[in-house]
Amino acid sequence: MLLLASCIMGCAKEKEGQDLKSPEIQRLEEYRPGVPRESFVNTKGAVIEKIDSVYVIEGDILLSQKQAEEFGAVDTKGAYLNDYRWPDGIVYFCWPNFVNPQGGIVSTNTFTQTDKIYAAMNYYHKLTGVQFRLCTKVSLGRVGQGILEQNRIELIDGEGSYSALGCQGGVQTLCLDPSWATVGTAIHELGHAIGLLHEQCRWDRDNYIDIIYNNIQGNKQHNFDKSSKKHQVSSNFDFNSVMLYGSYNSFAVDESKPTMKKKNGSTWNAQRSYLSESDLAAIRQMYPFQPCNVVLQKDTSSHSYRRQ
Repeated sequence: MLLLASCIMGCAKEKEGQDLKSPEIQRLEEYRPGVPRESFVNTKGAVIEKIDSVYVIEGDILLSQKQAEEFGAVDTKGAYLNDYRWPDGIVYFCWPNFVNPQGGIVSTNTFTQTDKIYAAMNYYHKLTGVQFRLCTKVSLGRVGQGILEQNRIELIDGEGSYSALGCQGGVQTLCLDPSWATVGTAIHELGHAIGLLHEQCRWDRDNYIDIIYNNIQGNKQHNFDKSSKKHQVSSNFDFNSVMLYGSYNSFAVDESKPTMKKKNGSTWNAQRSYLSESDLAAIRQMYPFQPCNVVLQKDTSSHSYRRQ
């Protein structure tokens, strides 16, 4: 795949984001854009959105109720979340409606973005110790693999692209918007699914960038708040991170003007093609395992997972 080839080459030779003569206005990943939502400040000082019974931070990150209570305002260094790692780096996933109301298995895959999500998963397999495994059965209440598969990601199509954060326990969601999501979008959302947060929200970002709040929509400003959860392993802010917003984006009041600038006044485009070196360093610290290098393919229910 061409994008994956460019991903790998991009990892080998990265260039820090540069000032832009032709800025790209990024359509930001977001949970159900346009749907009314309320927000509240939890006891840790973090602004949390709530849409029906769903808790959201930073636009596209879904939290469990426990996470929503625990997620804190800035106080510690860190762009990854250690508290909700997937055991042994194994992430189970399933298609929509994997189990029907009668308890049987629905084998038909109605998820329309399989090629994109598989390309992204295979990219993770090549470079990291994370393994994505398709659920082929559910044996709830039994001893064995079925118990592990209770914790799984359900892949869905929908409006907006978003993911639950880390391993929350039970069934959680990752959505790719079929109207605009790319393989890069899938790489970004899988980053959230394994525990990565947004780069612009790391605690020390004010040393590297300025947030232009007067050009951010009022109900989107909290998506730029700094986080207290462990959020990095690199010493410097990473303008190449796949988890970073671009300067020009859809949360702006005036999209022709930036929402963020570097300290020298220059701007950058979002990168949604590859995991940067600091992205990889964070993942490898969370999941210190050898790559399995499994290639997931459509219409294949069984794969041999072996770490190199």
